[in-house]
Amino acid sequence: MLDALGVPYEREIASGKPAQAQIDMAHRHGCDASIMGARGRGALRSAQLGSVSQHVVQNAAVPVTIVKHGRAEFAHADG
Repeated sequence: MLDALGVPYEREIASGKPAQAQIDMAHRHGCDASIMGARGRGALRSAQLGSVSQHVVQNAAVPVTIVKHGRAEFAHADG
């Protein structure tokens, strides 16, 4: 999508603890914000952020936006 819109971006693959890797990358690249996806979960678990998202929100030095996946992405083939 970013290519189609002509939006510049960089890609980096990290290893280690995901939350800390996300925080470290944002700091290293001088990011003004962090945007990350949330996994689709059932209604009961959707009330809470996952442990990675929660850690990033609480510990990042920049604003964090969590993007929830749309329902259509998780629809089953049988309807």
